[in-house]
Amino acid sequence: MIIDINKALCPYQFDIQLDGTTYTMEIRYNNEFDYFTVDLSVGEETIINGEKILYGKELFSSHKHLNVPSDIVVFDASDEQTRAGYEQLGETVFLYLMGEYNVI
Repeated sequence: MIIDINKALCPYQFDIQLDGTTYTMEIRYNNEFDYFTVDLSVGEETIINGEKILYGKELFSSHKHLNVPSDIVVFDASDEQTRAGYEQLGETVFLYLMGEYNVI
């Protein structure tokens, strides 16, 4: 499943429900250095702040101990890109939810 990012709205947030937990993801863009970050919250509690969206990496992988969705992978299915900057994200590079989740 692809988690769609609308980079034109940055900064913005959206909710995603995975296995009965509603997470809020806030997407920000750093135009000086051309990268995106994501904050992850549950309710009013921020769990992860400023996780950089890096091509070929799993989001939140260093926070698995917090029981967050850590199998969101940033990549290009055509394997033509090497980064997740403004030109790539949402065009050829997407956030793929790789785990087995009940998504609402």
